Amino acid sequence: MQVACVASSFLSAVLLLGCTGSADSDALELFNTFDGNVVPKSSPTAFVSAFDTFCVKGPESVEGVDKALREVSYVPTRTANGTLLYVVDDSRPAIAISEQSCSVRALSRTGQTDRVKNYMAENFPEAKQLTPAAFGKDVEQVWEVGAPRPGAIVTTRTIELGTTTSYTLIFLRQKSAEAT
Repeated sequence: MQVACVASSFLSAVLLLGCTGSADSDALELFNTFDGNVVPKSSPTAFVSAFDTFCVKGPESVEGVDKALREVSYVPTRTANGTLLYVVDDSRPAIAISEQSCSVRALSRTGQTDRVKNYMAENFPEAKQLTPAAFGKDVEQVWEVGAPRPGAIVTTRTIELGTTTSYTLIFLRQKSAEAT
């Protein structure tokens, strides 16, 4: 079956950017995704819970996270840098994964910053807070974390299309000695 790469809106067009002309189930599901759910208004609890489930406690491999996300109705699309972006047509946050990172993203909502701070204190009491300015203009908070999965946890806030802001919680994995 062949379909034209036609999108009903800008965000649908972005999701179908890599369209090759062949219709697969992921492309067809993405085509019907409500634009507002691509980067949704997730509750602070849903936002942090998704991060904990898929980025911190979930599988370490991209393939393992892909399987876990698909089992709860997320569908992947590719971003320009090769990172897989997963969306679901409801208010759960978008999730992006790569070999080096895993992140959750949603529109900024009241309570998110405090929920993330509480999550960090509860789950990473030994985390070392770093100076955000050294990491870029949109970075709000940075923590260095140790075992069992060493790396950094970062929050960013960015302006989307000049009218709204999104909040992203990122786990940057430290490469293991075997991988280098």
